[in-house]
Amino acid sequence: MSKIIRMGQKDMQDIDEMIAQCDKSQINAIVNGVLTRADLYEGKRRQFVKNLKTFRERYDV
Repeated sequence: MSKIIRMGQKDMQDIDEMIAQCDKSQINAIVNGVLTRADLYEGKRRQFVKNLKTFRERYDV
């Protein structure tokens, strides 16, 4: 979650290294869980949603 919220250069490098080993359906389940969390700060939620499109396009998730 924090990698998507920040989406800095280092975060993308880290995701690049990890994504091939990940189950994309599980990633989607986690993303959906984050989107429905009631305890997530609104600013963090906005940044997550903003960067989610880029994340989904870049990593085909």
